[in-house]
Amino acid sequence: MRIFSSRFVFPITSAPIEKGAVAVDGSFIRAVGPSAEIVSKFPEAERRDLGNAALIPGLINAHTHLELTNFGPFKKKRGLFFKESSFVSWLIRLGIRRRIKAKLLGSRPFIRAYRKGLEMLRASGTTCFGDITSLPEAPALVDDKGLRAVLYFEAIGFNPSGAEQKASEMDEVLERAETKKQSKLVTLGLSPHSPYTVSSRLFVLLSQLAERKGLPLSVHMAESSQEVKYVMESSGEFVKRLYPLIGWNKFVPAPTNMSPARYLNSLGVLKKGALAIHAVHVDDTDIAIMKKTGTGVAHCPRSNYFLKVGTAPVNRFMESGIPVGLGTDSLASNATLSLWDEMRFARDTLPLEPSILLTMATLGGAKALGLDRNIGSLETGKEADMIAVSTEGCRSGEDPVSYVLETGTEERIRMVMVAGKEI
Repeated sequence: MRIFSSRFVFPITSAPIEKGAVAVDGSFIRAVGPSAEIVSKFPEAERRDLGNAALIPGLINAHTHLELTNFGPFKKKRGLFFKESSFVSWLIRLGIRRRIKAKLLGSRPFIRAYRKGLEMLRASGTTCFGDITSLPEAPALVDDKGLRAVLYFEAIGFNPSGAEQKASEMDEVLERAETKKQSKLVTLGLSPHSPYTVSSRLFVLLSQLAERKGLPLSVHMAESSQEVKYVMESSGEFVKRLYPLIGWNKFVPAPTNMSPARYLNSLGVLKKGALAIHAVHVDDTDIAIMKKTGTGVAHCPRSNYFLKVGTAPVNRFMESGIPVGLGTDSLASNATLSLWDEMRFARDTLPLEPSILLTMATLGGAKALGLDRNIGSLETGKEADMIAVSTEGCRSGEDPVSYVLETGTEERIRMVMVAGKEI
């Protein structure tokens, strides 16, 4: 038994505790409360005083693409980054760069990028993340780092006649990934990429595959207005610019006259445990569907800003009881993988209260990824995923949550723990 005490403890599900402590037994939290009370309850426990710091749940990044960590395509000026001319332009440029790098160097640069991304997450206090990947090595890389993750293996297939073969290939990918997974910290999942890269037939087959295997699903949904136009009308920039470049123009289906959310729901993709990434262009009917099906949201405000796709209706999601986690997306559409930066951006643009933002970056992410029974808050019985963040400079009477959100950086992280193990 070990007791970790600090100036503050933020359980998330209850008010901050001044002079608090967390008792950890193996990989699980045994008790949370005032330090004197916890020490009195477990007098024989090993004690560690983290001093002028806040103990909080490990941050949970609901959406990343770590293999793209070395793909940052923009520059900074006056504290803001330049935005792309259009979502499709960015997608084409990214696809070309990715294909060239893979053709010349194989998987090596993507593995290096993945390792780099993992360290960026750990260093900034992220203990768990939901990643879209195509790397067979991903489970072992995450295991080696000691982080927790849901790894959604990505599927792209627009030709309806190849849907059965692609679904079979993804089944094999998941089987191989399972053999490489060495710890309970890694959960496997499946990610049919988006309505504009996956045929309706393949969506159905992959949804059924995930159901059979009991795996979570994630999908990029309603990210841009171009996506909405494509799904509803089978027209727009995807059809005019992207598909001719890659030979997909002959596979464009008939218009659905449905929003992306309604379209995916009609195919059985939106369900309990499914994660809708971005979900910017949704209306009240879409939100009702998401609520009814138990679909969560990965909200990526800085990526949405960079790609000029709009602002997701986060308040309406939360009012409807839809789980909302915070994600950075990749460095191909963001400046950092830090959830501190993401929270501050969301605070300044939405705006949302610091306590709500910290909940989104912890328990909200756990709910969106389907892990909230085990992590996301400091509560008895949950696994000990937690970090210590310096509160040096926080004045007496100042709101500690606001202070931590304002000052949180890599340099102020004093401890990172996953399942009771410091990493």
